[in-house]
Amino acid sequence: MYVKSVSREKFLKSSFKEASRINDLFLVKDNTMSIKGSHVVGSSVQKYLYESTNRKLEEVFKNLLLEGCIRSETISGGCGDLTFSLAVNLFIHLSKKVKFCHPKDINTLLENKEKEWIKIISDNRTLLNEVNFKKLLKSYFKDAEVRNFVKEIIKVSGCDNSIFINKSNKLMSSIKRDSGFIFNIAIDKNIKNQIKTTKKKSPNIIVIDGIIEKTSDIHHILEKSSELGESFIIFCRDIKEEALHTILINLMRETIDVIPISVGLDENTLNILNDISICCDAELVSSLKGDLISSSLDKAGQIEKIEIFDKKIIVYNRFSSKSVDSQIRYLKSKSRQFLRESSTNESLLSKELIDNRIKALSSNKVEVNIGTYFQNKDNLIVEKIDSFLRLITASGTHGVIETNFKLHTLDDFDQIVLNSFRENSVISTIGSAHTIKITMSLLKNLFSIGTCLLNE
Repeated sequence: MYVKSVSREKFLKSSFKEASRINDLFLVKDNTMSIKGSHVVGSSVQKYLYESTNRKLEEVFKNLLLEGCIRSETISGGCGDLTFSLAVNLFIHLSKKVKFCHPKDINTLLENKEKEWIKIISDNRTLLNEVNFKKLLKSYFKDAEVRNFVKEIIKVSGCDNSIFINKSNKLMSSIKRDSGFIFNIAIDKNIKNQIKTTKKKSPNIIVIDGIIEKTSDIHHILEKSSELGESFIIFCRDIKEEALHTILINLMRETIDVIPISVGLDENTLNILNDISICCDAELVSSLKGDLISSSLDKAGQIEKIEIFDKKIIVYNRFSSKSVDSQIRYLKSKSRQFLRESSTNESLLSKELIDNRIKALSSNKVEVNIGTYFQNKDNLIVEKIDSFLRLITASGTHGVIETNFKLHTLDDFDQIVLNSFRENSVISTIGSAHTIKITMSLLKNLFSIGTCLLNE
């Protein structure tokens, strides 16, 4: 491996060229881009994200810039593009002065400007009301039917539900509210036919990351169910014919209440047993940890209720909320990581798998399926609805800023910030404050770089 050293001057010169190129190519209004044929995006950040580059030095600037934009977008819809525009234009502006300023002076300037703009944002904050809500809605959606549909989503979802938006091949769009942890796995048809009820209250849950080879592996579970009359659900990779047949015969005789569910092993179920164990408060039984299936009772969990359908199961367990929330936070960080790397098909697929796991672990959720009727009206409809709903969620808690406010004194720096803010008539308070903080931090990092080391 060859390591190349690049001076500060060369890095800033290269970054200035890249920022100027971004300004010319990506900060252009109403310029959608088709990605790999069918995938269309309207966000400036996404356009730049999907652009592949082999230029090592420019890639350093790109990665730092995108990291800041993605962080902003997770806070409030639309703030990724706001950070993108603001950071690029301020970097171009400050780069012209860098020859005449010491890095510490630029650092001081950015710190002072951050404080000034946080105060400006605080002073101009207002609560989200019907007037600025309608203004926001019209700025996102020109079509009245789409606006009414978005209002219906907000009405159905309320304040405490996660919203997942998908494209649908059906003509009309739909909104469905679900509770419980939903996992798309099928149960053996013969077992399903022998179950008296598909709803089990207070069942014991055993999760085995392995294959049940023979009946003796689970004899202790069958025995306990028979003696105490308790319900057991066993999740595993696979179960061999001998053990499955034994369970089936005993179900027919009504001597046990044990349901085995095999999840298989593919890219969609690779981590599903870990997620199931978390939402069921059960410890994962794994040979990698030296566990034996024969001692799995010690690691069982108990949930409130489970519903079993042909191709999915729904777990209800409100007591697992802390561990599930922790897992979701971890998965969201992984999703953002794959988003930063999404110029490759592998990263896009990995992000999709992670997002599906997040959906399964979200117990209170609203699933919105956008039909072809709305898709034909606007090929960016899914992206716009997702961004708008995240903006409204952030604004409902922290308020908004109407960007037509006036400032008595303006220098060139302030004018750039104001122009970037005014690309939207209304922005969220929390989103704009974090945009300022993230942008100033990004610029301080860029201008404080001394020597840049590149792997060739």
